[in-house]
Amino acid sequence: MRVGVHLQALSPGEIGGLEIYVRALVEHLPELAPEITLVLVGTAENLPTFADQRAIEKVELTDQQFACLDRDAIARWNLDLWFCPLLTLEPHEPGLPSVVTIPDLQHETYPQFFSPEILAWRHLHYPRSLARADRVLTLSDHARGQILDRFGVDPERIVAIPLDGGPGLVPEQTSDSSYLAAVAERYELPNRFFCYPGNTWPHKNHAKLFDALALLRERQPDVELVLTGAHIESDKELDVGDLASAVHFLGHVPREDLAGIFALSTGLVFPSLFEGFGIPVVEAMRIGCPVAASSVTSLPEVGGDAILYFDPRDPAEIASRLEQLCLDPHLRDELVAAGRRQARRFAWRDTASRTLEVFQEAIENAGGSPFPVPTLPEISVVVPSYQQAEFLPRTLDSILTQGYPSLQIVVIDGGSTDGSVEILEGYRERYPEQLEFVSETDRGQAHAVNKGLARARGEIIGWLNSDDIYAPGALIAVGRELASNQECDVLYGRADYIDADDQHLGPYPVRPSFDWHALAHNCFLCQPAVFWRRRLTEEGFQLDEDLQTCMDYELWIRLGRDRQFHYFDRILAHSRIYAENKTLARRSEVFDEILRVVRRHYGWLPYSWALGQAAHRLSRRLSNRVSNRIELDPKPTWKTVVLATATLLRHNLPRPAHWAGIWREIRSASSPDHRASLNHREIQAPGSWRGLLLKAGGNGAGSGEVKVYEATTGRVIGRIAPALPGPSEAVIGLPRRNADRFHRLRLEEEIAGLEVSHFDLLPRLGRLRLPTRWSMPSSWRSAEISVSLGNVPVEGCGLVFYLDGRETARWSFSKAGSFRRWLSLPGQATDLRVECEVGSSPAVASADLEVELLEIQEGAA
Repeated sequence: MRVGVHLQALSPGEIGGLEIYVRALVEHLPELAPEITLVLVGTAENLPTFADQRAIEKVELTDQQFACLDRDAIARWNLDLWFCPLLTLEPHEPGLPSVVTIPDLQHETYPQFFSPEILAWRHLHYPRSLARADRVLTLSDHARGQILDRFGVDPERIVAIPLDGGPGLVPEQTSDSSYLAAVAERYELPNRFFCYPGNTWPHKNHAKLFDALALLRERQPDVELVLTGAHIESDKELDVGDLASAVHFLGHVPREDLAGIFALSTGLVFPSLFEGFGIPVVEAMRIGCPVAASSVTSLPEVGGDAILYFDPRDPAEIASRLEQLCLDPHLRDELVAAGRRQARRFAWRDTASRTLEVFQEAIENAGGSPFPVPTLPEISVVVPSYQQAEFLPRTLDSILTQGYPSLQIVVIDGGSTDGSVEILEGYRERYPEQLEFVSETDRGQAHAVNKGLARARGEIIGWLNSDDIYAPGALIAVGRELASNQECDVLYGRADYIDADDQHLGPYPVRPSFDWHALAHNCFLCQPAVFWRRRLTEEGFQLDEDLQTCMDYELWIRLGRDRQFHYFDRILAHSRIYAENKTLARRSEVFDEILRVVRRHYGWLPYSWALGQAAHRLSRRLSNRVSNRIELDPKPTWKTVVLATATLLRHNLPRPAHWAGIWREIRSASSPDHRASLNHREIQAPGSWRGLLLKAGGNGAGSGEVKVYEATTGRVIGRIAPALPGPSEAVIGLPRRNADRFHRLRLEEEIAGLEVSHFDLLPRLGRLRLPTRWSMPSSWRSAEISVSLGNVPVEGCGLVFYLDGRETARWSFSKAGSFRRWLSLPGQATDLRVECEVGSSPAVASADLEVELLEIQEGAA
């Protein structure tokens, strides 16, 4: 087996753990497979650092020759496999089976730690490498999960292989007192210190460690810090302040001395924000040095139960954990013993052996297809912008860091003079194939978005304001979802509010099931988390340019009449809310436009918007957050209720059919014991349907209720008010109608410990688990019920039926099986409740018992 190894990016002493990884494989692969030959394709700088041996050939190339490297050049070396262990597959079409190592996706989590040039390079090359390589190696299950979640590639071709500690550390040395004394003297080590080996890259989190050290020294003033590794950041970025005498930068330390530093320290502190693996942690555990480390990314995989974990963003917690190591010798002994056990799980021979297996798989499957490049539709993101230089880079980075393979960004700038144009020029220069922009005066945001829609060529359209951002992985997830669901016209997902500093403010109240009637009461779609097919734009669906604040809401209403909306249960975007943005700064205009839009499309005005406008007029506080639900906690004042009622009367007097429902809203909002929000749904069901199945989850407080009304008469026809923890179901009977007519129903949800997950309209009634309740019209006289018992206790069990709270029937069962019986219903019965009894003890639920309401008949049984 001849394996070519691409080593252009190997700069000795500068790339940290990946260099240890490469050198360990080069050492151990020939030991495991005498028939292997490694052809190291490197540079004049790195090739001499590899020992000459029988199993190694060296090919030296210049940077220009690497740039021209292609499949024809590789073919001259007569290779069986092409291996790229340093981030990307180069070239992307090597012409033979290939394996690439992608250690992690740190740039997806912390793009701010990378220059724009490196980000652009990674966003271009990582997806290509994942698409073309026959196998992809990574270093941890955490990294593998990120790759799968982000790129959606075949899981069988992503292999996580853990590493080991670096060479040159000899644990036995640490029992030699003369060796330890020499190390202490050579580096002038303090008496009590924590050590941290690592180049000073941003993700290594040195600044938070310094803050933690300052807190620790307030209680343990003699504790100091010893740092090893290359000093990459500037002194200003790593300003130690008053800690200058307590922080010791040793720079690069020979491997043979590192064991002594570990052994002499109080412990290893490892506050890294992101690790693909964490080689120093394994090294410290093997030496017998207790470890306190971050609880994030791959580190819990590496450390198991042998590490004292902390939140790396919390200096106080870091300081607390370090103080525990200082003061508790028993804890230190436990961590040392556990660490030595944990370290035995890692060995370079195992890493090399598993890597060799992957090489063989790649060669054996050479005739197979490479990673499937998902057939993802092109996405066009329209970005309207005006005077947003403060936020514009964050918005563009959130799009460009998605790694989406077919992406168009159309920025429509309204003639900004705050530096936005210069920012856009820089991005267009770096991303000429993806980003285009114009900067000219327009007639407002709606006009700008429509201009962008006219330029969009993607099958899917996204609209992202220049102060909002996408969540990581959003576009890949949206593209895959819409590619597999061609019937979906509009897809919307979850979103969060963030402030001007990107701090999380809370979730946007997105509704998990689309209902056009409910859209009248609140806008439950978060605009940056909505995507739609370009065909809708071609059919004439554009923004109403007469609107300046709620043009998105108006578009959803128009589309929602007859287009397919699909809820996607994933956070897709973060909507920025701050005092200067339109949502807050122009709040009065927002409500005025919403009231006009709702009346235009629905013909009447619901209480929710009237109440929101009234509260705003009376408070005028810009600090109020946007809310698209009716926030009634704390309870509205009598002034807001009076003002909202006056607004309703003015707008709705010509619509008497809606008076009853509006009156219920007003009464609920002003009731003294109102403790929760009121949501409304209006639905239509075919006249042939006899039942409505409601599924709800309660917290056991019994304070929530859902009522079902006939929309035309306002008559209550059923309700569900679960008083038990867990899910509850109820069947609401529907009166008979002609098949060509519809039931117009209104659901009113009072939510206080009750969350209605979804409802189904069924032509027949489905299987329900106990406890349950069925409601039906009083004209119904009998019901056929199926009972399935998988296990019956010795004393037997039974079902007890209660009609309107009174026991009316009791069925007993002494053996397992399935049974079908008819239950008579006396006239005027409206509420049937079923409970299970085991012996003489009531059981509110039974995992082995199911009850199915098969049929309900009108008239005589």
